[in-house]
Amino acid sequence: MSRNTWLLFVVAMAPLSAGCTNPETPAGHEGYVFERPRVIGKGGFRGIVKGPGNYGVSVFRNEVINIDTRPKTYTEQFEILAKDDLNIAFRFHAIIGLVENRVEDVVVKYGGEDWFVRFVREPFRTFVRSAVQQYDSREVKANREVVASQVGAQLREHLEGTPFELVSLV
Repeated sequence: MSRNTWLLFVVAMAPLSAGCTNPETPAGHEGYVFERPRVIGKGGFRGIVKGPGNYGVSVFRNEVINIDTRPKTYTEQFEILAKDDLNIAFRFHAIIGLVENRVEDVVVKYGGEDWFVRFVREPFRTFVRSAVQQYDSREVKANREVVASQVGAQLREHLEGTPFELVSLV
């Protein structure tokens, strides 16, 4: 190609490539790729990208929602009235991970990046409150393994059939 032909080609293709996207996903994440249509295209789910990786350059308006699939510690602070009407304060830690290849469910059914707040936080807090309130304030410390196993069983049941898995509780 001559220089003028090449320059004409580059100038003609510039408007097309300016609207291209190349969604990428970092390591430890899975990406939910979807299209936001402009004039052409139907929109919606396009595919999944496992990180590190990218979806590839596309003339469609593809975007990605990256969901961290690595186990993560979620800490909740509590001040609970024990059975003997004394207030006790403590922290409860849940390590929760995501099952691989379920990022579409996480985004569509469980709120995407806010899945913990929208689906897990309040049931988890309820399980902890109900388990702790069975004991007097002095008994809670002695029975913390029992409380943890009871909360763990309830949380595992709550997460059953979802893309989330409980790794451990402290």
